[in-house]
Amino acid sequence: MKRTLKLLTCLLLCLLLGGCRFFEDDTGMPNKLPIQSMAYNVTLTSNGCCLWTEDITVSLVDALGNKTVIAEINSLNGYDIVRRAIPSKIDFTPIRLEVALTLRYVDPYVFSFEVLEFSDITALRKTGVLVYVQEADGAYVNVVAGDRHVSYKLNKADQSYKWDKLDEPKRIYP
Repeated sequence: MKRTLKLLTCLLLCLLLGGCRFFEDDTGMPNKLPIQSMAYNVTLTSNGCCLWTEDITVSLVDALGNKTVIAEINSLNGYDIVRRAIPSKIDFTPIRLEVALTLRYVDPYVFSFEVLEFSDITALRKTGVLVYVQEADGAYVNVVAGDRHVSYKLNKADQSYKWDKLDEPKRIYP
């Protein structure tokens, strides 16, 4: 009888704990990160648990070299997702997209490149832009605009580090 009572108590406790686990909210779970750009938006995100990103600026550069900032944030940590609307007041063409940030991966590493070119603002607005700072087998910066995807990897060169553009884009995961 004692054995049956212990078994039933154990079973009831397991069901209770399992039910609590099943019905608890998932606010402690990381966000599902985007892997595609979103029309009319600049999306900034990172999967890095051992890196963080600061002073992120996404700008449009006109033919004369004048910059217009379209997204700017102070910091981006692992699993953050930040969206900014692409301003509608931009009318110059062609447009080069510039991404600048400081990646802290033990030491600070500055990334500042013109990464994509667009024939006009309408094309950019229709695709949107995703900047995904990725930690995988190193540190990466991925920029996705529609079906266009460029990736840069932080590599050691001699005694310093530098950003290299990859021939094939790095696959990004949600």
